[in-house]
Amino acid sequence: MMGKLTKFKIHLVDDKDIYHSGEEVVGEVKIKLSEAMQMKGVRLTFSGKAHVDWEEGSDDSKSSYWATQNLFYKEIYVYGRGSSDANDTVELSPGSHTFSFNFTLPHALPSSYEDFGCFIRYFIKASIVKPWKFDHNTKKVFTVLDTLDLNTIPTALASPGDSQSKSFCCMCCTSGPIELEFYLDRTGYVPGEFITINANVTNSSDRNLTKTTAELYKDITYRAQGREKKELKFVTKITGDGCPPKESLTWTNKKMQIPALPPTELRHCDIIDVEYLVQFTVHTPAFSISLRGKAPIVIGTVPLRHLPEYRRTESETIAVEFSRTPPPSFSTLPANDLDVTYNNFPPPPSYVAATQGSTNVRDNDDNEFTMGEMSYTPHYTYYDWGQTELTVDDSRL
Repeated sequence: MMGKLTKFKIHLVDDKDIYHSGEEVVGEVKIKLSEAMQMKGVRLTFSGKAHVDWEEGSDDSKSSYWATQNLFYKEIYVYGRGSSDANDTVELSPGSHTFSFNFTLPHALPSSYEDFGCFIRYFIKASIVKPWKFDHNTKKVFTVLDTLDLNTIPTALASPGDSQSKSFCCMCCTSGPIELEFYLDRTGYVPGEFITINANVTNSSDRNLTKTTAELYKDITYRAQGREKKELKFVTKITGDGCPPKESLTWTNKKMQIPALPPTELRHCDIIDVEYLVQFTVHTPAFSISLRGKAPIVIGTVPLRHLPEYRRTESETIAVEFSRTPPPSFSTLPANDLDVTYNNFPPPPSYVAATQGSTNVRDNDDNEFTMGEMSYTPHYTYYDWGQTELTVDDSRL
């Protein structure tokens, strides 16, 4: 860092970087100068926006599609007036300076999302506005989480599944069928919970089925300029045995844990939509198409409260304590809902980094001199069950 400006940083109170819609963002801008600096003022920009950008076609006939949805935008000056008159300047003396700020987020915001050029992003940018010169900028990106309470979704307890069959054909001969039937214990989950999977595979063919897998996928839709782009992105999987000819295979209560992910739908966003599905695959020999079944699920931020396995067999009250500020739907539950009759009540929610890792958040408005952290990873609500009686793989017992 060179010149008069030796420190320029945005600091959020208590190092908080995860917020919910309607919360107040409170922080400080810290500036340190080695010499006095003339400026029009110190400006803060609070911004939330969604953006998609993709290309279609070959190199000779490539088309680009993009869209931006502005979720909110506000500018304030914490020092100076920012007058349009170039001669209307103020001087900031040498030394350290702290400027406090607060901003209340709007009430209807989608969860933060990052995925290779498509994003829902929230940030604060501080600018030292200079007359007739380039401004100095620093930036702070933070996470916003929407609340999706599974208890408000009528189908959350429904058990989704699928059944499929296929036959191998070779010249004029057709083998016996391969048949798949699988189902999940329910539709609604939160990150950290385990999906319980049951399946039956019947191999009436003369081929050896190499293995079976259950995979969790993120089903994404991007929208721009009247077009849609769909992507199916792998998240995690578990693997089971194969099945010899003329035999059958059973999955009994196999469990797949859900990592930190954004909730289904990304409500309040018009250009990005996210859904989830579990795909069960019976892997067939080379040069043949594997047999697949699919079941949709919903990932929320507040877990189901009235699952039968949570209920106590004795009348005993549990005190529920949260290690961090819980999502709004938990903190506003009636007292009689929090007080009680659950054997394995969901653990306190925490926040875990998204599975895809960090993203470079340098925008077109930023340059090489923009300060602040340009690597960012959104964090999502996560319930750390650990190995409780609800997460044991019954098929291994």
